Amino acid sequence: MMAEGTGFAIFPPYYFPDKRPYLEKYSVPIMAERVTLFCSKKYIEGLKHRTGRFKPVWPSDFGGAVIGINPGYLLLGEDFWKRHREGFYVIEEGINNQKNLLKLASGRMDCLVNSRMSVLWDIQQLKNASKLSVADIVQVHVLKEQHGYLAFSKNSLMRYPFREDFITQFNIEIKQLSDSGELQKLIDDFEKELLF
Repeated sequence: MMAEGTGFAIFPPYYFPDKRPYLEKYSVPIMAERVTLFCSKKYIEGLKHRTGRFKPVWPSDFGGAVIGINPGYLLLGEDFWKRHREGFYVIEEGINNQKNLLKLASGRMDCLVNSRMSVLWDIQQLKNASKLSVADIVQVHVLKEQHGYLAFSKNSLMRYPFREDFITQFNIEIKQLSDSGELQKLIDDFEKELLF
């Protein structure tokens, strides 16, 4: 819909203008997503034993790992993909976080990379459905941070003539929430509910 210009806005794309030329306008940054490496506890225990270190070092200790991602996940840097192309570790594209987390807990995958908040949300859903023990999953390392935005279709101005006014008002509200600390409090409170 965004590429066709029929969609008004989409949340939360990251800022990749070269990869998504159909997105013309972006709001002010809304929140930072932490791209995080999660691994099975069993895999991390094996790394500790093999390396003799209490805390494994990313990426050097992860040679041979099977690392899951979601389809089309764009937040990983060139170094990450280069190591994969060189065969240092294997990237396995799964259907979604929940399927990847179940593979992780069962030992069919060693690690998972995705937005920390998304993974925590899906861990909570699986835990509530008694499909996952949170003791099987370990947060290992934040690989990078990337801001999310509200982005607008390049071709939507004709269909949505109020777009520019909406963007202006939206940016004012987000800036006020951010400056007052209320936005971060909402994020922190939400994360506290999800932490395991």
